[in-house]
Amino acid sequence: MSAEEIDRHIDDIDERLSSEGHTMSLKAEKDLVKQRTELNKQKRESAASGRSRDALESKKRAAEAELDSLRAAITAAKEKSSEAHGRLIAFDVVVNEAKTARDAERSGSDDTRGRVRELAQLNNKAYAELKALQDAHYGQLKKAYAFRDWDRKRRDAERQARYKSEEADYADREQRAEAEAEEMKPDHAWATELVELDMLAAYLRDALPAAEPAAAVTAADAPPAVPSTAAAAFAGLGLSDPTVTSTRGKGRKGRGRGKAKPSKTRELSFDLATLAMFGKFKLDAPLSEGEVAETLAKVVALHAEYETKPPKEGKKKAAAEKKEEEEEAAAEDKAE
Repeated sequence: MSAEEIDRHIDDIDERLSSEGHTMSLKAEKDLVKQRTELNKQKRESAASGRSRDALESKKRAAEAELDSLRAAITAAKEKSSEAHGRLIAFDVVVNEAKTARDAERSGSDDTRGRVRELAQLNNKAYAELKALQDAHYGQLKKAYAFRDWDRKRRDAERQARYKSEEADYADREQRAEAEAEEMKPDHAWATELVELDMLAAYLRDALPAAEPAAAVTAADAPPAVPSTAAAAFAGLGLSDPTVTSTRGKGRKGRGRGKAKPSKTRELSFDLATLAMFGKFKLDAPLSEGEVAETLAKVVALHAEYETKPPKEGKKKAAAEKKEEEEEAAAEDKAE
């Protein structure tokens, strides 16, 4: 490769380093610097060999010329010697210039190597900082994952505790409901019918004519004492004790007391619920006050009949089945 080609390659490398050095990778930059160094080395070796060859040829020509001159004319030796001395001075100048150029090239190469070392140190420092940031980031992630696992376990424990508490509350409510249902059981097989008959008797007593209060009913037909369930039902409905006779015509401060009312048969009317109760017991609702006493006597008689009436077969069977279920449940609870 000639010196001109070497210089052209070196110029191309310098141009790439100056224009693309800030974007190319460190490895590519190192490769270009290495190529430039090798080209400079080749250039120096080529220049040195050329100079040596030129010097030899020049010396040879000078020696031949000097020999020819000596052979031709010894007298012109001094002038030729002066010329040779001048040529030697010029040659020294060329040599010194060559040395200066060589030293400049070496200095540039040293600067490039120093820059490469500086860039390598900066790269190592940046890598170390990146490694420290990555370690810190991974440490934070590890803590976050640990907190997430702990929080999940805490919420699971709270959920399990809440489920257990709800199960205990549900069991307690079930027990209370069973106890309340047990308390609400009627103490008589015909408790509902007895309460309804007591309510009908109360309605009829209130409907008796004011001029003949309860006298139409004989002492033998007087209703028995209201059982506890009937009294509780009347209290819940806001009604008075059905055994108390009507107080119609007795107002505050004796209003209406002692005044005779004209004898008039008043027509009666009942609501649908009361008529349904009459129909349940196959009784005809009284249409006037004159029919109240007779209907009241029938109600009293039915009340006495239901007091001693045996329960239906279906009710007996249902009660027996329920009792059997309760005994089985109690046995299972005891086994657990």
